[in-house]
Amino acid sequence: MSKPKSTRRKMIILDTNFILAPIMLKLNIDKLLSQIEFAYELYIPSFCLKELERLEQKSLKLKKACKVARAILKRLNVKVLSEDLREGETIDEALVRLAEKYNAIVATGDKEIWRRLREKRLPIIYIRAYKKLEVEGLV
Repeated sequence: MSKPKSTRRKMIILDTNFILAPIMLKLNIDKLLSQIEFAYELYIPSFCLKELERLEQKSLKLKKACKVARAILKRLNVKVLSEDLREGETIDEALVRLAEKYNAIVATGDKEIWRRLREKRLPIIYIRAYKKLEVEGLV
């Protein structure tokens, strides 16, 4: 007898890198997200939004990408997690902390965050071969 599928939506926390990568690589974010085969809700921590603001100041190319990223976040109804970085905490550490706190999946392209999440056996979503979303670590 198989288990009934849960109707509970899984929480996916988006890293800044995951939002910007499809824009910079000219990938269709809607097509990528359509590959996820379970119910989910998208969230972005407030500290990642602050990171987008900082990145806007770096170059014209990044400024345009960040503007597109904000429009995508709005269109996808991504909810903001009002979370601040703790004293001395890096964004990578904070994303791992939130994944643990909310039992969430982190969507990122940052290999250092992948390593930290894997060490703690937490699920990850990342873009593979510039066209496919890979979900790793879900039970």
